[in-house]
Amino acid sequence: MTARERLKDAVPSIVLLVVAAFYAYTATAYDPQTRAMPLGVALIAILLVVLDLVSRGEGALARNLRRVLQGSGAKAPVPGLDGQAGQRHPALRELGAFAWIGGFLALVILVGFYPAIPIYMVAYLRFYAKKPLVAAVATAAVVTGLLYAMFELLLGYSVFEGLIMGDYM
Repeated sequence: MTARERLKDAVPSIVLLVVAAFYAYTATAYDPQTRAMPLGVALIAILLVVLDLVSRGEGALARNLRRVLQGSGAKAPVPGLDGQAGQRHPALRELGAFAWIGGFLALVILVGFYPAIPIYMVAYLRFYAKKPLVAAVATAAVVTGLLYAMFELLLGYSVFEGLIMGDYM
């Protein structure tokens, strides 16, 4: 991939980085309690975009980041899915990703966020990203615990409990 192609591929991430930086800058004008959430979201977005930009490189660090963040160390296509071996993102694989998101949304609607998050994460990391079961369970537990601590304990905000688990039925 040429430098020009890499830059073209990185434009959405660069735009998102600028937007997140502006969001963080704007949040600093609020009083401390009001700015906590937008500033936290902006800083996390900046961190994730920087990781994305670094992972687009060709060196060992970029390959390791791709392996950790994307479930694979290669940008190579999955051959035979759409008949064109040269494509980096076959259409069938993208449809699969949308199906995973749809499944997560269905879980959230039925059972709520806290049960849906670990179920989705373990299934996705194990079956789609091919991560070891222990890593998938550990990641799901940590993420769910952090989200619970942030929303329920720190912010005092109850998230959607789902149609089955909530008081809707």
